[in-house]
Amino acid sequence: MFSDRRYALDFLSNIPPSRIENYLTDEYWTRNGNVRDPLISFRKEILGVEKEVIFSRDQGLSDYKRLIEKLIRSLSEYEKKSFDDIYYDLILPKSDVLKFRLVNQDFENGTIPFKDVISFVESTKKALMATASAVVEPKKYFPRIALKEAESFIKACRFGQTEIGSFVANVICPLNVEKGDSDEEQNEMFSDLRKEEFGRKVTKTFMKTIDHLTTSIEQENIEKILDPPIRELIVSSNFCESLFEMNQMDGTSISVSLRGAPSGPSLGETPPMVVINSEYFPRFYEISKQLRREVEKPVRNVFVGQVSGLRRDAAEDLLDGQVIFEFKHEQEIIEARIELDQKLYDLACDLHKSKGWVSVEGMLIKKGKYYYIEQGTKFKKIEIK
Repeated sequence: MFSDRRYALDFLSNIPPSRIENYLTDEYWTRNGNVRDPLISFRKEILGVEKEVIFSRDQGLSDYKRLIEKLIRSLSEYEKKSFDDIYYDLILPKSDVLKFRLVNQDFENGTIPFKDVISFVESTKKALMATASAVVEPKKYFPRIALKEAESFIKACRFGQTEIGSFVANVICPLNVEKGDSDEEQNEMFSDLRKEEFGRKVTKTFMKTIDHLTTSIEQENIEKILDPPIRELIVSSNFCESLFEMNQMDGTSISVSLRGAPSGPSLGETPPMVVINSEYFPRFYEISKQLRREVEKPVRNVFVGQVSGLRRDAAEDLLDGQVIFEFKHEQEIIEARIELDQKLYDLACDLHKSKGWVSVEGMLIKKGKYYYIEQGTKFKKIEIK
Protein backbone atom coordinates (compact mmCIF):
# COMPACT_ATOMS: atom_id res chain seq x y z
CA MET A 1 0.00 0.00 0.00
CA PHE A 2 1.00 3.65 -0.15
CA SER A 3 4.14 4.36 1.86
CA ASP A 4 2.91 7.84 2.82
CA ARG A 5 -0.74 7.68 3.95
CA ARG A 6 -1.15 11.48 4.19
CA TYR A 7 0.10 11.82 0.60
CA ALA A 8 -2.47 9.24 -0.51
CA LEU A 9 -5.30 11.00 1.33
CA ASP A 10 -4.45 14.28 -0.39
CA PHE A 11 -4.95 12.55 -3.73
CA LEU A 12 -8.28 11.10 -2.61
CA SER A 13 -9.71 14.61 -2.35
CA ASN A 14 -9.13 14.99 -6.12
CA ILE A 15 -11.47 12.14 -7.05
CA PRO A 16 -14.76 13.69 -8.24
CA PRO A 17 -18.07 12.21 -7.00
CA SER A 18 -19.09 11.49 -10.61
CA ARG A 19 -16.08 9.18 -11.03
CA ILE A 20 -17.06 7.26 -7.90
CA GLU A 21 -20.66 6.96 -9.06
CA ASN A 22 -19.51 5.60 -12.43
CA TYR A 23 -17.23 3.07 -10.74
CA LEU A 24 -19.97 1.81 -8.44
CA THR A 25 -22.48 1.58 -11.29
CA ASP A 26 -19.97 -0.36 -13.40
CA GLU A 27 -19.46 -2.76 -10.48
CA TYR A 28 -23.24 -3.33 -10.23
CA TRP A 29 -23.91 -1.28 -7.09
CA THR A 30 -27.39 0.31 -7.04
CA ARG A 31 -28.06 3.91 -6.02
CA ASN A 32 -30.33 4.27 -3.00
CA GLY A 33 -32.31 7.39 -2.06
CA ASN A 34 -32.82 10.82 -3.60
CA VAL A 35 -30.29 11.95 -6.21
CA ARG A 36 -30.28 15.42 -4.61
CA ASP A 37 -29.23 14.19 -1.17
CA PRO A 38 -25.76 15.51 -0.12
CA LEU A 39 -24.75 11.99 0.92
CA ILE A 40 -25.06 9.28 -1.71
CA SER A 41 -25.80 5.68 -0.77
CA PHE A 42 -25.15 2.64 -2.98
CA ARG A 43 -26.11 -0.94 -2.16
CA LYS A 44 -25.19 -4.36 -3.47
CA GLU A 45 -25.96 -7.92 -2.44
CA ILE A 46 -22.76 -9.91 -1.90
CA LEU A 47 -23.02 -13.60 -0.97
CA GLY A 48 -26.61 -13.13 0.13
CA VAL A 49 -25.85 -10.15 2.38
CA GLU A 50 -26.75 -6.57 1.41
CA LYS A 51 -23.81 -4.18 1.73
CA GLU A 52 -23.94 -0.38 1.71
CA VAL A 53 -21.37 2.34 0.97
CA ILE A 54 -21.85 6.09 1.45
CA PHE A 55 -19.94 9.11 0.14
CA SER A 56 -20.50 12.85 -0.25
CA ARG A 57 -21.58 14.68 -3.38
CA ASP A 58 -19.81 17.81 -2.07
CA GLN A 59 -16.14 17.61 -3.06
CA GLY A 60 -15.45 20.83 -1.15
CA LEU A 61 -16.45 19.23 2.17
CA SER A 62 -13.62 19.48 4.71
CA ASP A 63 -13.93 15.79 5.53
CA TYR A 64 -14.40 14.68 1.90
CA LYS A 65 -11.12 12.79 1.64
CA ARG A 66 -11.82 10.90 4.89
CA LEU A 67 -15.19 9.79 3.54
CA ILE A 68 -13.53 8.60 0.31
CA GLU A 69 -10.87 6.71 2.27
CA LYS A 70 -13.61 5.00 4.29
CA LEU A 71 -15.48 4.20 1.08
CA ILE A 72 -12.41 2.57 -0.52
CA ARG A 73 -11.67 0.56 2.63
CA SER A 74 -15.26 -0.70 2.68
CA LEU A 75 -15.11 -1.62 -1.02
CA SER A 76 -11.78 -3.36 -0.42
CA GLU A 77 -13.37 -5.49 2.30
CA TYR A 78 -16.59 -6.23 0.40
CA GLU A 79 -15.09 -6.88 -3.04
CA LYS A 80 -11.91 -8.59 -1.82
CA LYS A 81 -9.68 -6.14 -3.69
CA SER A 82 -6.67 -4.25 -2.38
CA PHE A 83 -6.96 -0.58 -1.43
CA ASP A 84 -4.42 0.26 -4.17
CA ASP A 85 -6.37 -1.59 -6.88
CA ILE A 86 -9.55 0.34 -6.15
CA TYR A 87 -7.62 3.62 -5.87
CA TYR A 88 -6.09 3.10 -9.35
CA ASP A 89 -9.50 2.20 -10.78
CA LEU A 90 -10.88 5.51 -9.49
CA ILE A 91 -8.09 7.85 -10.60
CA LEU A 92 -7.00 6.33 -13.93
CA PRO A 93 -8.66 5.81 -17.31
CA LYS A 94 -10.07 2.34 -17.88
CA SER A 95 -6.92 0.21 -17.58
CA ASP A 96 -5.65 -3.33 -17.16
CA VAL A 97 -2.88 -3.85 -14.60
CA LEU A 98 0.03 -6.25 -15.13
CA LYS A 99 1.60 -7.17 -11.79
CA PHE A 100 5.19 -8.46 -11.73
CA ARG A 101 6.43 -10.14 -8.55
CA LEU A 102 10.16 -10.92 -8.39
CA VAL A 103 10.58 -13.81 -5.95
CA ASN A 104 13.97 -14.07 -4.28
CA GLN A 105 14.79 -14.28 -0.57
CA ASP A 106 17.04 -11.22 -1.00
CA PHE A 107 14.01 -9.16 -2.07
CA GLU A 108 11.65 -10.02 0.80
CA ASN A 109 11.94 -6.52 2.26
CA GLY A 110 10.62 -5.09 -1.01
CA THR A 111 13.94 -3.66 -2.23
CA ILE A 112 16.10 -4.61 -5.21
CA PRO A 113 19.60 -3.55 -6.37
CA PHE A 114 19.52 -0.33 -8.38
CA LYS A 115 21.15 -1.79 -11.52
CA ASP A 116 18.69 -4.70 -11.53
CA VAL A 117 15.57 -2.55 -11.29
CA ILE A 118 16.76 -0.38 -14.20
CA SER A 119 17.30 -3.51 -16.30
CA PHE A 120 13.91 -4.90 -15.22
CA VAL A 121 11.97 -1.74 -16.15
CA GLU A 122 13.69 -1.36 -19.54
CA SER A 123 13.19 -5.02 -20.50
CA THR A 124 9.54 -4.91 -19.37
CA LYS A 125 9.04 -1.95 -21.69
CA LYS A 126 10.69 -3.89 -24.54
CA ALA A 127 8.48 -6.94 -23.89
CA LEU A 128 5.32 -4.82 -24.03
CA MET A 129 6.60 -3.04 -27.16
CA ALA A 130 7.22 -6.41 -28.85
CA THR A 131 3.75 -7.61 -27.82
CA ALA A 132 2.02 -4.47 -29.14
CA SER A 133 3.92 -4.82 -32.44
CA ALA A 134 2.88 -8.48 -32.68
CA VAL A 135 -0.76 -7.50 -32.16
CA VAL A 136 -0.54 -5.26 -35.23
CA GLU A 137 1.63 -7.59 -37.32
CA PRO A 138 2.53 -11.03 -35.88
CA LYS A 139 5.97 -12.24 -36.94
CA LYS A 140 8.99 -14.05 -35.54
CA TYR A 141 11.41 -11.14 -35.56
CA PHE A 142 11.22 -7.36 -35.79
CA PRO A 143 14.53 -5.92 -37.08
CA ARG A 144 13.45 -2.60 -35.59
CA ILE A 145 10.35 -2.17 -33.48
CA ALA A 146 8.97 1.17 -34.58
CA LEU A 147 5.28 0.68 -35.30
CA LYS A 148 3.35 3.83 -34.35
CA GLU A 149 0.62 1.85 -32.60
CA ALA A 150 3.18 0.13 -30.34
CA GLU A 151 4.85 3.44 -29.53
CA SER A 152 1.49 5.05 -28.70
CA PHE A 153 0.65 2.16 -26.39
CA ILE A 154 3.97 2.40 -24.50
CA LYS A 155 3.56 6.16 -24.07
CA ALA A 156 0.12 5.60 -22.55
CA CYS A 157 1.32 2.99 -20.00
CA ARG A 158 2.25 3.97 -16.44
CA PHE A 159 4.47 2.37 -13.83
CA GLY A 160 2.34 2.12 -10.67
CA GLN A 161 3.09 2.04 -6.97
CA THR A 162 5.36 -0.83 -5.91
CA GLU A 163 4.26 -3.16 -3.12
CA ILE A 164 5.92 -4.86 -0.17
CA GLY A 165 6.41 -8.62 -0.45
CA SER A 166 9.43 -9.65 -2.48
CA PHE A 167 9.60 -6.90 -5.13
CA VAL A 168 6.25 -6.11 -6.74
CA ALA A 169 5.72 -3.70 -9.62
CA ASN A 170 2.48 -2.71 -11.34
CA VAL A 171 2.31 -1.67 -14.98
CA ILE A 172 -0.92 0.17 -15.80
CA CYS A 173 -2.06 -0.34 -19.40
CA PRO A 174 -4.96 1.83 -20.65
CA LEU A 175 -7.40 -0.07 -22.85
CA ASN A 176 -8.19 2.82 -25.17
CA VAL A 177 -4.99 3.95 -26.91
CA GLU A 178 -4.92 6.65 -29.56
CA LYS A 179 -3.29 5.53 -32.78
CA GLY A 180 -0.14 7.30 -33.90
CA ASP A 181 0.45 8.89 -37.30
CA SER A 182 0.92 5.81 -39.45
CA ASP A 183 0.56 4.96 -43.08
CA GLU A 184 -2.85 4.18 -44.56
CA GLU A 185 -2.41 0.41 -44.49
CA GLN A 186 -1.43 0.36 -40.81
CA ASN A 187 -4.27 2.75 -39.91
CA GLU A 188 -6.74 0.37 -41.53
CA MET A 189 -5.24 -2.53 -39.61
CA PHE A 190 -5.44 -0.56 -36.36
CA SER A 191 -9.09 0.24 -37.06
CA ASP A 192 -9.84 -3.48 -37.31
CA LEU A 193 -8.23 -4.00 -33.90
CA ARG A 194 -10.75 -1.56 -32.40
CA LYS A 195 -13.28 -4.41 -32.35
CA GLU A 196 -11.42 -5.24 -29.14
CA GLU A 197 -9.70 -2.29 -27.48
CA PHE A 198 -6.03 -2.23 -28.40
CA GLY A 199 -4.69 -2.08 -24.83
CA ARG A 200 -6.77 -5.12 -23.83
CA LYS A 201 -5.55 -7.05 -26.88
CA VAL A 202 -1.95 -6.30 -25.87
CA THR A 203 -2.34 -7.42 -22.23
CA LYS A 204 -4.14 -10.62 -23.25
CA THR A 205 -1.50 -11.43 -25.86
CA PHE A 206 1.26 -10.69 -23.32
CA MET A 207 -0.14 -13.22 -20.83
CA LYS A 208 -0.93 -15.84 -23.48
CA THR A 209 2.57 -15.58 -24.96
CA ILE A 210 4.29 -16.06 -21.59
CA ASP A 211 2.00 -18.99 -20.81
CA HIS A 212 2.68 -20.52 -24.25
CA LEU A 213 6.43 -20.18 -23.77
CA THR A 214 6.58 -21.61 -20.26
CA THR A 215 4.26 -24.50 -21.17
CA SER A 216 6.37 -25.35 -24.25
CA ILE A 217 9.54 -25.38 -22.13
CA GLU A 218 7.90 -27.57 -19.48
CA GLN A 219 6.70 -30.01 -22.12
CA GLU A 220 10.06 -29.93 -23.98
CA ASN A 221 8.17 -28.97 -27.12
CA ILE A 222 10.01 -25.92 -28.44
CA GLU A 223 9.15 -26.94 -32.00
CA LYS A 224 5.65 -25.47 -31.73
CA ILE A 225 7.26 -22.07 -31.04
CA LEU A 226 9.84 -22.30 -33.82
CA ASP A 227 7.37 -23.71 -36.35
CA PRO A 228 3.86 -22.82 -35.12
CA PRO A 229 0.84 -24.49 -36.75
CA ILE A 230 -1.50 -22.31 -38.81
CA ARG A 231 -3.45 -19.86 -36.59
CA GLU A 232 -1.27 -20.74 -33.61
CA LEU A 233 0.21 -17.91 -31.54
CA ILE A 234 3.39 -16.52 -33.17
CA VAL A 235 6.13 -15.72 -30.65
CA SER A 236 8.75 -13.13 -31.61
CA SER A 237 12.48 -13.32 -31.00
CA ASN A 238 12.26 -9.78 -29.57
CA PHE A 239 9.76 -10.88 -26.90
CA CYS A 240 11.90 -13.86 -25.84
CA GLU A 241 15.02 -11.71 -25.67
CA SER A 242 13.27 -9.11 -23.49
CA LEU A 243 12.08 -11.83 -21.08
CA PHE A 244 15.65 -13.10 -20.78
CA GLU A 245 16.88 -9.57 -20.05
CA MET A 246 14.11 -9.06 -17.50
CA ASN A 247 15.85 -11.37 -15.04
CA GLN A 248 19.64 -11.21 -14.71
CA MET A 249 19.44 -12.11 -11.00
CA ASP A 250 20.45 -15.64 -9.99
CA GLY A 251 17.74 -17.77 -8.40
CA THR A 252 14.94 -15.28 -9.11
CA SER A 253 11.52 -16.39 -10.34
CA ILE A 254 8.93 -13.94 -11.66
CA SER A 255 5.18 -14.28 -11.39
CA VAL A 256 3.11 -12.18 -13.79
CA SER A 257 -0.60 -11.61 -13.21
CA LEU A 258 -3.26 -9.64 -15.06
CA ARG A 259 -6.10 -7.75 -13.44
CA GLY A 260 -8.71 -6.63 -15.93
CA ALA A 261 -10.14 -3.13 -15.89
CA PRO A 262 -13.42 -2.80 -14.02
CA SER A 263 -16.34 -2.60 -16.45
CA GLY A 264 -13.98 -3.74 -19.20
CA PRO A 265 -14.74 -6.74 -21.43
CA SER A 266 -14.13 -10.23 -20.10
CA LEU A 267 -10.59 -11.59 -20.17
CA GLY A 268 -12.04 -14.83 -21.49
CA GLU A 269 -9.57 -17.73 -21.40
CA THR A 270 -6.54 -15.51 -20.77
CA PRO A 271 -4.44 -17.02 -17.94
CA PRO A 272 -4.75 -14.71 -14.91
CA MET A 273 -1.24 -15.58 -13.65
CA VAL A 274 1.89 -17.26 -15.00
CA VAL A 275 4.96 -18.17 -12.95
CA ILE A 276 8.31 -18.07 -14.76
CA ASN A 277 10.82 -20.27 -12.93
CA SER A 278 14.39 -19.00 -12.71
CA GLU A 279 15.75 -21.84 -14.88
CA TYR A 280 13.51 -20.83 -17.81
CA PHE A 281 15.25 -17.51 -18.51
CA PRO A 282 18.36 -18.97 -20.22
CA ARG A 283 15.96 -21.00 -22.41
CA PHE A 284 14.24 -17.79 -23.54
CA TYR A 285 17.62 -16.58 -24.82
CA GLU A 286 18.17 -19.80 -26.78
CA ILE A 287 14.70 -19.64 -28.31
CA SER A 288 15.22 -15.98 -29.22
CA LYS A 289 18.39 -16.81 -31.14
CA GLN A 290 16.75 -19.74 -32.93
CA LEU A 291 13.76 -17.64 -34.03
CA ARG A 292 16.03 -14.88 -35.28
CA ARG A 293 18.29 -17.27 -37.22
CA GLU A 294 15.24 -18.71 -39.00
CA VAL A 295 14.01 -15.30 -40.06
CA GLU A 296 17.41 -14.04 -41.11
CA LYS A 297 18.11 -16.88 -43.55
CA PRO A 298 19.17 -15.17 -46.79
CA VAL A 299 16.31 -14.80 -49.27
CA ARG A 300 16.70 -13.65 -52.88
CA ASN A 301 14.33 -10.80 -53.64
CA VAL A 302 13.86 -7.54 -55.52
CA PHE A 303 14.00 -4.42 -53.35
CA VAL A 304 13.02 -0.87 -54.31
CA GLY A 305 14.45 2.16 -52.57
CA GLN A 306 17.00 4.99 -52.74
CA VAL A 307 20.73 5.46 -52.28
CA SER A 308 21.17 7.13 -48.87
CA GLY A 309 24.97 7.02 -48.59
CA LEU A 310 28.23 6.57 -50.52
CA ARG A 311 31.32 4.85 -49.14
CA ARG A 312 34.33 5.25 -51.44
CA ASP A 313 37.45 7.30 -50.84
CA ALA A 314 37.60 10.20 -53.33
CA ALA A 315 41.29 9.43 -53.94
CA GLU A 316 40.31 5.96 -55.16
CA ASP A 317 38.00 7.10 -57.92
CA LEU A 318 38.69 4.21 -60.25
CA LEU A 319 37.95 1.48 -57.71
CA ASP A 320 34.72 -0.24 -56.87
CA GLY A 321 32.66 1.35 -54.12
CA GLN A 322 30.04 0.61 -51.48
CA VAL A 323 26.66 2.34 -51.24
CA ILE A 324 24.04 2.48 -48.52
CA PHE A 325 20.68 1.45 -49.96
CA GLU A 326 17.55 2.42 -47.99
CA PHE A 327 14.29 0.54 -48.59
CA LYS A 328 11.15 -0.73 -46.87
CA HIS A 329 10.98 -4.45 -46.11
CA GLU A 330 8.17 -6.07 -44.07
CA GLN A 331 7.06 -2.71 -42.62
CA GLU A 332 10.63 -1.86 -41.51
CA ILE A 333 12.99 0.74 -42.99
CA ILE A 334 16.30 -1.03 -43.65
CA GLU A 335 19.69 0.33 -44.71
CA ALA A 336 21.77 -2.29 -46.53
CA ARG A 337 25.33 -2.09 -47.86
CA ILE A 338 25.96 -3.02 -51.50
CA GLU A 339 29.35 -3.44 -53.20
CA LEU A 340 29.27 -2.05 -56.78
CA ASP A 341 31.74 -1.91 -59.65
CA GLN A 342 32.93 1.46 -60.95
CA LYS A 343 30.16 1.87 -63.56
CA LEU A 344 27.30 1.08 -61.17
CA TYR A 345 28.91 3.12 -58.40
CA ASP A 346 28.95 6.15 -60.71
CA LEU A 347 25.24 5.52 -61.44
CA ALA A 348 24.62 5.32 -57.67
CA CYS A 349 26.36 8.70 -57.21
CA ASP A 350 24.03 10.30 -59.77
CA LEU A 351 20.96 8.71 -58.16
CA HIS A 352 22.08 9.81 -54.70
CA LYS A 353 22.39 13.38 -55.95
CA SER A 354 19.03 13.36 -57.78
CA LYS A 355 17.26 11.27 -55.11
CA GLY A 356 16.21 8.83 -57.82
CA TRP A 357 14.71 5.40 -57.27
CA VAL A 358 16.59 2.12 -57.59
CA SER A 359 15.63 -1.52 -58.09
CA VAL A 360 18.07 -4.02 -56.52
CA GLU A 361 17.92 -7.78 -56.88
CA GLY A 362 20.00 -9.96 -54.59
CA MET A 363 20.27 -11.80 -51.26
CA LEU A 364 19.46 -9.78 -48.13
CA ILE A 365 21.90 -10.94 -45.46
CA LYS A 366 22.58 -9.68 -41.95
CA LYS A 367 26.14 -9.79 -40.63
CA GLY A 368 26.44 -8.57 -37.07
CA LYS A 369 24.47 -5.33 -36.83
CA TYR A 370 24.59 -4.48 -40.57
CA TYR A 371 22.54 -5.64 -43.55
CA TYR A 372 24.09 -6.45 -46.94
CA ILE A 373 22.64 -7.27 -50.36
CA GLU A 374 24.90 -9.78 -52.06
CA GLN A 375 25.22 -12.58 -54.62
CA GLY A 376 24.55 -11.53 -58.19
CA THR A 377 23.19 -8.11 -57.27
CA LYS A 378 21.25 -6.33 -60.07
CA PHE A 379 21.29 -2.58 -59.55
CA LYS A 380 19.27 -0.35 -61.91
CA LYS A 381 17.49 2.98 -62.06
CA ILE A 382 13.68 2.93 -62.21
CA GLU A 383 10.99 5.56 -62.60
CA ILE A 384 8.28 5.89 -59.95
CA LYS A 385 5.38 8.21 -60.64
